[in-house]
Amino acid sequence: MHILALQASIVVTEHPEKICHFVGFANDSEASENYLLLQRDFESIDDGTDTPHLEWCGQRWSGYGLIESAVLGAEHLEVMLSAEGMELLGGATHVGVSFSIPQEGFLQLKESLTHIFRGTSDLHFSNA
Repeated sequence: MHILALQASIVVTEHPEKICHFVGFANDSEASENYLLLQRDFESIDDGTDTPHLEWCGQRWSGYGLIESAVLGAEHLEVMLSAEGMELLGGATHVGVSFSIPQEGFLQLKESLTHIFRGTSDLHFSNA
């Protein structure tokens, strides 16, 4: 099992331009090359993009339909990749992000992820 891991010191729960539901994790700064972004349009669109969008460390490793499921814990997020996601991300089966944020920030993170995964049963909570 190949896991991509990120220790995030930055957690963002709102798109800078407020154009979609958005969660971003980075390891050091807003210009970081090591990051995970999850996003989804505010409104459902019937064009194949009405699923969570994942981007890992660059647009080259991004797309829709890459996520099988996700588990949010108090200090971690584990994203299990679909077959398409595994292929795109070099055989990785999971993307794991660890973080430490205040309770208020965690509640916002949980809410944002709930919006991103709306209408699916793909988001689960572990002691969250």
